Amino acid sequence: MNTKNILLLSFALFSSNLFAQGIKVVYQEEMRASVQINGSGGISSKQGRVSKKEMVLLYNKGESIYEPIANKSEEETLPVQDNPGMKIVMMGNDVKVYKNQKTKEAISEDFIMDKRFLIVDSLMSFDWQLINEEMEINGHKCKKATDKSGQTTAWYCPDIPVNDGPYIFWGLPGLIIQLEHQNKRVTAIDVAQINDAEDQIEKPKDGKKVTRKEFGEIMMKKMKEMGIPSTGGPNVKVNIIQR
Repeated sequence: MNTKNILLLSFALFSSNLFAQGIKVVYQEEMRASVQINGSGGISSKQGRVSKKEMVLLYNKGESIYEPIANKSEEETLPVQDNPGMKIVMMGNDVKVYKNQKTKEAISEDFIMDKRFLIVDSLMSFDWQLINEEMEINGHKCKKATDKSGQTTAWYCPDIPVNDGPYIFWGLPGLIIQLEHQNKRVTAIDVAQINDAEDQIEKPKDGKKVTRKEFGEIMMKKMKEMGIPSTGGPNVKVNIIQR
């Protein structure tokens, strides 16, 4: 084995050991959306203002929790076009997603309007297509992947041997540094090793228990009742406040 191969092997072992005990990843979410009242009085959605917030991923040996950063889950609102006396409250600030690769569990806390649901289902598998493209993101050398449907693009870092990422996404040969899905972009802004990740990972437990399919059906029904189009609609919680 030549010197170069020895150095590469040493680096790989170092990287694996560095993240063996657990990591903490701070992500910044950017979601582009706006709302307006349509001609029939219903609420519609279109591209507009960018809403930003911070989330954290705690990972340890195949188990993780993705949740809001404490004290940083501020309420986000969107203006209603042509109606300054109303505002729409963004949903999702309190969403939590637990994943366990060993038990194949996926448990999420999510909301439809102000009602909390506990989504209990099997860990979803993604048919990732690895793309021969590279990009540096916040100091991390990343490679590109897309899911089979083409709706999700992920940039992952092979130098960080953690096959996890934000929300329900996982399964790539490296930590997901940036994810683009529908009208949302999630980017890692800080990655650090921590020794107590396992102690901080707790399964979500609050809300009405449903499967992911049932949650989607309830969401679509509520959107239809309120006249919200399916494109982008799940990203807003319609909590209209009159001034």
